[in-house]
Amino acid sequence: MDNEGIENLLKTVCQRRKEYMARETSAYNILAAIGRERDEAHVHSKIIYFLLDRTYDEDGENDFLRLFLRKIQIPEEHINSPWRVCREQAFEEGRIDFVLESEKFCAAIEMKIDAGDGERQLERYDRFCRKKGKEYRIYYLTLNGSAPDRQSAGGIDRERLFQISFRKEILGWLQMCMDTVKEDSYRYSFLKQYDAAVRHMTGWDDEGMDVKDLLASTDMAKAALLIRDSFEEKMEEVREDLFRNVGDVLKKKSYMETVVYSNCVDVFIDRIEYRKKTYHFIFELAIEDCLYGYFGFVKQSEDDFIPLADTEKLFPKFYHTCLERIRALKLPKLKQAPHTLWYYIENTRGEKLNFKENSDSVLELIDEMDIQSQYIGLGIFKNALEPLQKYAPR
Repeated sequence: MDNEGIENLLKTVCQRRKEYMARETSAYNILAAIGRERDEAHVHSKIIYFLLDRTYDEDGENDFLRLFLRKIQIPEEHINSPWRVCREQAFEEGRIDFVLESEKFCAAIEMKIDAGDGERQLERYDRFCRKKGKEYRIYYLTLNGSAPDRQSAGGIDRERLFQISFRKEILGWLQMCMDTVKEDSYRYSFLKQYDAAVRHMTGWDDEGMDVKDLLASTDMAKAALLIRDSFEEKMEEVREDLFRNVGDVLKKKSYMETVVYSNCVDVFIDRIEYRKKTYHFIFELAIEDCLYGYFGFVKQSEDDFIPLADTEKLFPKFYHTCLERIRALKLPKLKQAPHTLWYYIENTRGEKLNFKENSDSVLELIDEMDIQSQYIGLGIFKNALEPLQKYAPR
């Protein structure tokens, strides 16, 4: 394979991309404009609930809820029963994104766009549904129908677990809803806007760029393979460079012990001796689909975070003191998982860095590594580490 073949392929793809970007695609929607397309908790959850929780005609035949139930294949004998829709259903073991319930059926829906599964998350939802004493299903809603983590769904009867997606079920449901309302109505306009947002988020624009016809020869196919392999290698370098650069910033700004690895950065904030063993309270910058900042506890010479519940039992006073210090930071959208407290690390434009899908914000690191790593490092220091620095052992 010579360089000329690769160059020709790249030139053609670049030209196609320019033509594609000049079109009116579903990127032109309100959620894209305000940068909230992937905000599963605050945007998609609210919009879907808004659509499900309304009656649009007297007999309910065209209710969006009823159309949704059919789209996710709820058995037909339950469709016409009265249903209750609950968003963020709280129960003793957590909170479920959606619970749809009739007299004889319960459907629990967990929605995942960027975040990972909590510990035994779907198993806990399964227990919630079983206690209802009625027929039930657990739905796992992702962009493209991905499977849940093994630990999350380990003990569930797989016949009750259904994988659904924004790309198939949600887009299909929205089209069914649009088919039932007038095109000049506010309802239709609302549905069309949300449909466009979902299409853009899933990468399924109506006028997508298709370059497969360029691979009409063995040489072009080989060139594409070389480009793909080189791309993966380059993105691995991008991840390593990001950790190294941010780690350098943190080392210069903070006197806390900072260790840089190829796949994360660890900053040691405080420690405690317990039964002749040393435990550390640390901040970790790492990638799990997206770039995150984590606070948690580790035993010396071990890599894994200790479950917070176990830490609390081992040394409750130290544990609660550390958590009080973290919450006093008032970090944006700080969340608690079984092992850590965490938050998204964003770039200069307030965008999440999704490495799983190589989002634009990640690809732009190739051109903006110095700017973005400096911004991220200084942000972590100023917002998270500087206030905690006084507690670090010297």
